Amino acid sequence: MLEPRARPTERGYNNTAPCGGTEKGPIHFMASTGSRNYLQWKTIKSHKSSNCTVRMSAGGLSSQDFQVLVPRDDSANHEGKFPCGRNSGFEGKEFRLPSDIVCANCII
Repeated sequence: MLEPRARPTERGYNNTAPCGGTEKGPIHFMASTGSRNYLQWKTIKSHKSSNCTVRMSAGGLSSQDFQVLVPRDDSANHEGKFPCGRNSGFEGKEFRLPSDIVCANCII
C-alpha cells in the first residue's frame, strides 16, 4: 500500500491479518466519513489471475470488525474482490468510505 501510507515494516511474506502483523504506528491518512478516496499500491510479484479486497475497520483487529470497501468503478464481485496485481507496477482505485463509521484510528 502506497497511499494511504502503509505501516513501516521490513518486506516479508507474513500474511497475518491485519497489516501483516506489523505494529500500529502514527496516523498517516486523514479523511471524512462518506468521502471518496484514491488508494494506491505497488505490485512486486504479479500473478495472471490475482484479485484484491480492500477492508476497513474502526480500530478492531478481528476479521469481523472489518467491512469491505467496494471500488467506485464497479469492478468488484459480490464479495468485494476485484482484479489487481496481474501486472507488476503501480495500481490504484477510488473508494468511498462508509458514512456510518467514525473513528480516530481506522485501519484500511
